[in-house]
Amino acid sequence: MTFCSMRILIFFIMGNGFCQDLSFKSLDLLVKNKDLVGIDNILRKLDTTKFTQFQKVDFYYYSGTLALFEDNNEEAVKLLLKAKKIMQEIILKPSLAFKINDRLIESIGATSEYSIRPPELINENCAIANNLKDVSLLYDCYYYKYTSELQDGNYNKALELMKDAYKIVSTENLQELMGNLETNMGHVHLVLKNMDSVLPYFNKAEVRFKISNNNQKLAYLYNNYGNFYKTTGSYEIALQYLEKAYKIPLKQEKTSTKNFILKNIADTYYFQGDFEKAALSYETFAKKTDSLDRATHAKNIQYFNTKYQTAEKEKQILLEQKQKEQNQNIAIALGGGLFGVTIIGFLLFKNSRRKQRISEQQSEIEIQKTEKILKEQQLTTIDAMMAGQEKERERLAGDLHDSVGATLSAAKLQFDHLAKNKEKIGQMDELFTKVGDLLAQAYTEVREMAHLKNSGVIAKNGLLPAVQKLARNASRTNKLIVEVEDFGLDGRIENTLEITIFRIIQELVTNIIKHADATEASIAITKYKESINIIVEDNGKGFDIKKGLNKEGMGLSGIERRVEHLEGSMEVDSTLTKGTTVLIDIPL
Repeated sequence: MTFCSMRILIFFIMGNGFCQDLSFKSLDLLVKNKDLVGIDNILRKLDTTKFTQFQKVDFYYYSGTLALFEDNNEEAVKLLLKAKKIMQEIILKPSLAFKINDRLIESIGATSEYSIRPPELINENCAIANNLKDVSLLYDCYYYKYTSELQDGNYNKALELMKDAYKIVSTENLQELMGNLETNMGHVHLVLKNMDSVLPYFNKAEVRFKISNNNQKLAYLYNNYGNFYKTTGSYEIALQYLEKAYKIPLKQEKTSTKNFILKNIADTYYFQGDFEKAALSYETFAKKTDSLDRATHAKNIQYFNTKYQTAEKEKQILLEQKQKEQNQNIAIALGGGLFGVTIIGFLLFKNSRRKQRISEQQSEIEIQKTEKILKEQQLTTIDAMMAGQEKERERLAGDLHDSVGATLSAAKLQFDHLAKNKEKIGQMDELFTKVGDLLAQAYTEVREMAHLKNSGVIAKNGLLPAVQKLARNASRTNKLIVEVEDFGLDGRIENTLEITIFRIIQELVTNIIKHADATEASIAITKYKESINIIVEDNGKGFDIKKGLNKEGMGLSGIERRVEHLEGSMEVDSTLTKGTTVLIDIPL
């Protein structure tokens, strides 16, 4: 037999208020479990005509809490303000005043457009918590303060408030509250991109929640771990934590948390590029969300049908009136919708035509750009060809002047000497021999030059035979031996490119003959799928690269320009007395 069923027996002993006090005490558990039907049933059975002032405070507090749970926030504010007003007229109960303010803060925040929580109520609760020296209440006070700062985007200020709250709860070693703050501080550091500070907070919180066996907090924390690793691009680790969070069993009313975690899993698969798994996760999320909505909707329908069953006739009248209004609205909406569809169709047609014109204009501009680029490329090619021909003429003139010219000058001097002193000179044979040798040398130099310059007739035979011929001709002079190695040159490449590459190699071999004083040289040509690599080495005297690259006679800057024109790259490595290596890469 319950206390309420013995109401008549105990009425004379303790008064009718005793049963009502027991009902108020049972309401605390129902509020904790958010049992809306249970709260409503108890509040309906209470005899409000015999309330004391304190019971009135409790009644309005619990009624306001029920309205808040029903999302009837404006009604909740009215009821809670009544409780607060009566409380202020009688002896103040600090802990109850704190609870009323706490509900008011939540209700007013829910009714305001920007979820603004009244700072005066927060400050009032902070004063109550300080007077009571209750650490849990102080934590609630700081919670509202730092969440308000977070809503305003003041993350650094919110972080400072969290640190102050952490110092307070640490004094009594409240593990779960410390874990809450560590989770929140880690999350704020993640928002601020202070990545090094995130995991230390999360790791501490994880230890505390495991000790207290708080599955809800662990699930939320593992979701935060997943967000951290997703942000840093470590998607595999992120998925491990999110899967761990999703597998944690939660109470029925925490289904929304599960769905939130499931959506994070889908997002992570998407960022990872696994679109198939992302799609499956999103589909599961959508189904569960719909299922949750249907279940919640059904529960609310059952609850409100029970609560408002006495007003069915009034509802029917209202429904009939609304049906008439709805029919009128439908007619108006259909007419307006038809007009709107017509307008939208017309605008879409105009927009489509405008986009088509823009697309045609852009196509014309692109064609003009392409034609301009082609013309510029043709001009550049012609300029490069003319420059190369001019450079070749200059080099040929230089070779004739430096080599053949000097020999012929010496021969001329000998003949002049013979003409002036033919009667005085006794050893005529010796002089004729010298002059003959000079002329022979001049002939040899001209012939070798012609061989060297004409080795590039490669239109028929290709690049490799021409380079091999160049090497043979170069090896006949100056005691120089030139070797050729090739890799992958089984077929021909584009003719113009073959000629350009040959002229580059020819220029480098000429430099070796004229400047290197080398006895050995090698030419290595390697053809890859998308490029051709050329290495020319000698064992000559080398040179200072900084000075040699700008030296007129060597022509390395001209070779480099040719390579750049082919969009290739060139490297020169030379050490005094140890020879020179030239490395060239040209794309095919």
